Amino acid sequence: MINFLKRKEELIKVLQVERIIKALLVFNLVYALIMLINDIPYLFLSYFMLSGLFLISLVFVKSNNFNACVAVVFFAAVVFSSSSIYYLGWGYGFEYYILPMITYCYIGIYSKRWIIYIIATLSLAYYLTMYYLFCVENYSLEVPLHLFKDNAKFVFKCINAFVVCSIFILVSNVLRKQIYIELENRQSLNKKLDKSANFDYLTKLMNRWCFLDNIEDLVITDKVGIALIDIDFFKKVNDTYGHSIGDEVLKNCANLMKKHFGEHTELICRWGGEEFLVLAYNVSEYDFENTCENFRAEYGNSIFSVEGLKSSVSIGFVYVESSFASNILDEYITKVDKCLYEAKNTGRNKIIKNII
Repeated sequence: MINFLKRKEELIKVLQVERIIKALLVFNLVYALIMLINDIPYLFLSYFMLSGLFLISLVFVKSNNFNACVAVVFFAAVVFSSSSIYYLGWGYGFEYYILPMITYCYIGIYSKRWIIYIIATLSLAYYLTMYYLFCVENYSLEVPLHLFKDNAKFVFKCINAFVVCSIFILVSNVLRKQIYIELENRQSLNKKLDKSANFDYLTKLMNRWCFLDNIEDLVITDKVGIALIDIDFFKKVNDTYGHSIGDEVLKNCANLMKKHFGEHTELICRWGGEEFLVLAYNVSEYDFENTCENFRAEYGNSIFSVEGLKSSVSIGFVYVESSFASNILDEYITKVDKCLYEAKNTGRNKIIKNII
């Protein structure tokens, strides 16, 4: 199963959070310079310190420590908003920076949901407290802020509103991408589970249950060929050469089956052990029998990694000229199994057929 922390690491790389942090770093440096020009040393030091924090957070981003990165941004928003509102007042727009604090906590990695709710609640309480103290009671120092010798209250409010809106867009994008990646990973996992449940790991063919499910969906009535293929003396191969060579023999058989029967059908499965089952439809009796014979002949000439190893197959097949019914597949398989049994008991390495 895909690890949640691994998914977060991928998320950081996808969204390039490093660029976001660099933009905030530059933004704080610009504001620090403006405060220095306006002779507000405390805010100059505050913004300069926050620039340093964002510089440190770049280290966290590079090391994929996403929680630490979010914590730095969260702390920076507290210092930036509280100090700015206290010195300059509510109307410059610095109060907007309190709002992203509520959303930032949702992109951290927390094992317990209540931690997120506590952070969000504290952020909201902080906002209400700041609003009461500095907007309702007006405890701010109301130091005027100038830009090019003009009072720039409206300008700074617009700038701050723009930056905060950008932050909200970025955070929303992070959450959207997070959901997208999670859905993508779930789909990938479901595909892997589906493949694991429906296909034989060794031969990459359908397993018996997948084969039967696919048969139920077929709407066919005639020209159906069913072949049951058994590798001769397979147990002896395993006992003599070991299971790794036995696996090689099975995979070789599966690959040749896909090569020969794949032209007529996708319904090829590992029925169990060294037995394989094929169902082809819309195929003539001649073509199906010829395909079985070509497969048997090529398989008999296979060369394996063990010198001197020869292997053959016995095949029983039933051809249904008309009135095929998928709901009585067991009856067809019983008939084809009898053909295979006869092939194995009359010398092996041959084909016995039954036309219905």
